[in-house]
Amino acid sequence: MRAPLESGASSPCVSLATPRPEDALLLAAARDVLLLSEPVGTVSSENIDWDYLLTHAALHGLVPCLSRFCAHRLGNVDQPFVNRSAADAQSTAAYNLFLSAELARLVRLLESQNIPVLALKGLALAAAAYPDLTIRQCKDIDLMVAPEQVESATKVLLDAGYQLRHSDEEVGDHTRNFMRDNPFVVLELHHTIGQRAFAFSQEFSELRKDAEHLEIVDTSVAAPSAARLLLILCAHGCKHRWERLTWICDVAALLRARPNLDWDEVTRLARATRSERMLHIGLLLAEALVAVPIPAPIRQRAHADTVAVSMSRMVASWLFLPRNDLRTTLRKRWFLFRMREDFRDWLPLFWYYALWSITPNARDRQAMPLPRALGGLYYLIRPLRLLFKAARKPFFRN
Repeated sequence: MRAPLESGASSPCVSLATPRPEDALLLAAARDVLLLSEPVGTVSSENIDWDYLLTHAALHGLVPCLSRFCAHRLGNVDQPFVNRSAADAQSTAAYNLFLSAELARLVRLLESQNIPVLALKGLALAAAAYPDLTIRQCKDIDLMVAPEQVESATKVLLDAGYQLRHSDEEVGDHTRNFMRDNPFVVLELHHTIGQRAFAFSQEFSELRKDAEHLEIVDTSVAAPSAARLLLILCAHGCKHRWERLTWICDVAALLRARPNLDWDEVTRLARATRSERMLHIGLLLAEALVAVPIPAPIRQRAHADTVAVSMSRMVASWLFLPRNDLRTTLRKRWFLFRMREDFRDWLPLFWYYALWSITPNARDRQAMPLPRALGGLYYLIRPLRLLFKAARKPFFRN
């Protein structure tokens, strides 16, 4: 089904409650630069806290969008802000182009060793969905290989000058992290997308069989199909509680770039992976906040999912909060359970958080250095540290 797109007017069931003028301006910038609305003729620049605006644009990954918008659509802009945002946007553009060249080089290296590879997330998404590679902020390279090729790919990356980074911040082994200095690059090597604890997982073989090919720096780079990419973006946003506006913009940009998306295939894949509610949340947010048009039948199903509507409102309530209070932190934990349509998916998440709450990491060891002989005490120290951290937060922040 390639359904006609319905008007992208703001969703009546999801909205920001009394957004700050800076937040409203950031949303207008995203809509305008992503070509999701008519060019904005007049946006008020009165009462704008320019330092706040630039800080939050950076937090939400939208400095390039904001810089372009302010340069072409906004009058009476604070000149120091113009200079700082332009410099940040130029730096982002230069780094994105460098990462693109490095991605193409690594794909050629891996494939020369008969290691099939997929490009994921940032750079591949920028190439597939955004007007050009410099609009979306990218901080690293994400590649995916088959599980049986991980060791071979690791050897290629080590020979290419990368070092393996060991991180114990997450419970799971679906990713290997690499880093290279001079120039600095962070690379994540995946053999699975997502974690089963979060009720969404995609294997390399599934993604490879219907992969699309993108042209990046004169190199043909394989990437997930648009239908699978949409689900990956929605699952990723839900896993991270949609805390950054750029993740919502990613969904909107993909829908704008692929007006003939096969929605029958999207629906089939969402049901097969039990991620239909995650899809609905992503679509509701993209429609409400970034004004992307949604096909009428899909829009009706999303609006009929009352839990997805409620969860989208939760996201809108915390999207621009400067800091989490205890109440918001607890709501975000609850969000991860409610985004699942099947109670069978709750048990792996309970188990994940049980392990997470007692498994020591670098922060626990830094907070209280102990001799190796007393290392077992960290399994008691970690839950106590987490409780103390939560107790220090105010329950509610106005």
